[in-house]
Amino acid sequence: YQHTQEIDMDVLRPFDDELKKEIGFTVTELKKIMDAIEKRYTYVFQEFQSEFQHAFQQPSTLDNEVGVEIFQVLHEFEYGNMFLFTEADIISIDESIDKQELQSFLEYFSVKLGCDLNNNYRYLNDENKFRDHPIIKVEDSYLLINLQMIFWCFRERIEEQLKPKQQIWKKYNKYKSDYLETKSLEVFRTIFPKAKIYSTLFYQSLDGKQCELDGLIQYDNC
Repeated sequence: YQHTQEIDMDVLRPFDDELKKEIGFTVTELKKIMDAIEKRYTYVFQEFQSEFQHAFQQPSTLDNEVGVEIFQVLHEFEYGNMFLFTEADIISIDESIDKQELQSFLEYFSVKLGCDLNNNYRYLNDENKFRDHPIIKVEDSYLLINLQMIFWCFRERIEEQLKPKQQIWKKYNKYKSDYLETKSLEVFRTIFPKAKIYSTLFYQSLDGKQCELDGLIQYDNC
């Protein structure tokens, strides 16, 4: 998914100014926030692993049922709150993050407990609020369900925001189309380094209309 994320970021980044007006944060800031959240969870998991390993190195472990010991270790570590984070936690990891943009980001992607009233929800792939709001707000703290879910949904959600703005949407679609054509040809140049590759070619159709060919690859492996 890393390449897809990079492409989505590259396509949307030139429209940071428009996005800040529409949703309150930029794609550039989104990436910084996501990196900070990932660092936060990495630290939490490392701390939990350290505490867990330390507990099982104690002599008392040998005198107890393993299941009971695991239960005690988990509750002593207050695991119920270990995955929650606050705005202050994220800012402390990267002080360059804009606080207002962080607040807009959390509001945009979060949902309060009890707000998803889909009574037909039975399986994880059923329609549900968490698909495009993968952060759960718990009072003044937040819980991210899955780090990748932000990247899975953010481009589609942002595009929905841009669609009503016809001028911006037209400009965005043109840039996206040109970008993807360029990227595609770059991939082919990597695959076929000796090939002759042409872009933006025009030709006349049989009925006399001018047509465009996005790319043409001339390759001979003989």
